[in-house]
Amino acid sequence: MDYNFEYFDNKTFDVVENNNLVVVFKDVSKIYEILHKKGYFVSMIEKASISKLFSLINLLQSLIRENLLVVDNKLINVINDNAYDLTFILFKDTYEFNNIPNNFVINGNELSLKISILKDNKLEFKTLIELDKEINESIKSLEEWVELLSDRKESQNEK
Repeated sequence: MDYNFEYFDNKTFDVVENNNLVVVFKDVSKIYEILHKKGYFVSMIEKASISKLFSLINLLQSLIRENLLVVDNKLINVINDNAYDLTFILFKDTYEFNNIPNNFVINGNELSLKISILKDNKLEFKTLIELDKEINESIKSLEEWVELLSDRKESQNEK
């Protein structure tokens, strides 16, 4: 994927080719590295964004406060059923795993965890601290999972 970036040498400030460079957020770089070393190639990996979730909560609270949304079970279900942000890994291929991290789902080549903004399926929004904790726990869960994954080459030789 080309994100229309230019890469610069930080000493000469010359533009350099980006053929071998990949930009990965620091929070998920260990996961990316381990997966690739074990033979599970990743197109994209992302940690859910607390700022995006917080902005959504503020918007919903404002709409509710101004009586622009009807607060009922239907609204709660709509909020719960939609993934407003995810911690996810998009693999380059579809891989078979013996297990996946708790609360994650795998759909084709995407492993993801939907971050809910509601507490206990009620119209009570999670706090920033709760959201941050949940997001960080999702990353920790992925890190632990990738550490335990067997190398693809080894698991293919066993078949």
